[in-house]
Amino acid sequence: MKPSAYISDGGILFKESPPDSILKLNPLYTSAEIQALHNLVKEQPIVKVQPMRELTDAEIEEVFQENIRQPNFMMLGDTQRFARAILKKASEK
Repeated sequence: MKPSAYISDGGILFKESPPDSILKLNPLYTSAEIQALHNLVKEQPIVKVQPMRELTDAEIEEVFQENIRQPNFMMLGDTQRFARAILKKASEK
């Protein structure tokens, strides 16, 4: 769905998105476009998520030890990798 217009964080309104804008532009939609988007989302099936189990300290330490062996573990982004590994472990039965 193409926005009707764009607005910058500073409140400047643009009819079309400039091709190489250095501004962060936020899309604006008409009420009809928003209603169409709402109807589209409403039609999507609901996905039921299985509850995660609580991990023991030993399991968390195990996941940490597996991740710390990765090269450059303490670099930026490794916190996310570790968090994903924890969530994966918690979702296992």
